[in-house]
Amino acid sequence: MRPNGIIYIHHNEVLFDKVYMPRGFFSRARGLLARAELEAREGMFFMCCNAVHMLFMTRSIDIIFLDRRFFVTSIVVKASPYRFYRDSKAFHTLECKSGITFLKGIKVGQKLTLEEI
Repeated sequence: MRPNGIIYIHHNEVLFDKVYMPRGFFSRARGLLARAELEAREGMFFMCCNAVHMLFMTRSIDIIFLDRRFFVTSIVVKASPYRFYRDSKAFHTLECKSGITFLKGIKVGQKLTLEEI
């Protein structure tokens, strides 16, 4: 899968410049399974998704839940394998490298911008 998006924060500051957006049922269900660990500049964005399963994952990740307008509604830092995570206020989900939300200073209430390429 090739990256097809860029995520910005703070007026065009690039957060993730390699964003993967799986669209089909199987690619969405597979998500990060059987993939190498994400780099700090990579993310996987799921449109119309407010829940994440970590079944069969071998490592933790950070999960950013976003509302329809791309405001951060909640963040799960170091989400553990074999668990489910959900945010009823969210409409989209962004998965990224474990610990990166803290390093990049992402906070609840911030607005992100997605640019499809």
